[in-house]
Amino acid sequence: MIKLLRPQNAKELFNLRHASLRNVVKRILGSLKARFRILLKPMYYDLETQALLVRALCCLHNFITREGGTVDGLQEEEQEVEGK
Repeated sequence: MIKLLRPQNAKELFNLRHASLRNVVKRILGSLKARFRILLKPMYYDLETQALLVRALCCLHNFITREGGTVDGLQEEEQEVEGK
């Protein structure tokens, strides 16, 4: 039987929560990198532009996810509208 250890003090609790948050951030960035390949290469934009780009891609990712589509699905819809 596995016994779960609870944090014994404030420092251990902080470390536990910090590690959990870091795992969530890694998963989110992995999802974004899988969907938007531009994030796989170094960016040569200034820091402010990079931050805006990541925020915009997060919004786009959320929109695509909420609408139940994929990036390819959106491209297919655009082609239908254009009559291709």
